[in-house]
Amino acid sequence: MSAASWASLQEAAGPVSRETFDRLVDFETVFQKWNRRINLAAQSTQDDVWRRHILDSAQLARIKPEAKRWVDLGSGGGFPGL
Repeated sequence: MSAASWASLQEAAGPVSRETFDRLVDFETVFQKWNRRINLAAQSTQDDVWRRHILDSAQLARIKPEAKRWVDLGSGGGFPGL
């Protein structure tokens, strides 16, 4: 991933360590692998996981930075639930 991806993460979530960014990049790789096999999220979002799912979930950190747990109450398995 690029410096632009790290910057977009910090813009969405606030200050994020390089280690956290690297873990999210690794997570995206594993997510892509398994999403092809067991449909964790819509296939139509497969090519834009970073923006559609990771940044979308990360923005919650700005809303309530002291929160340690979040619950995803959507209608499907969903990305935040992972």
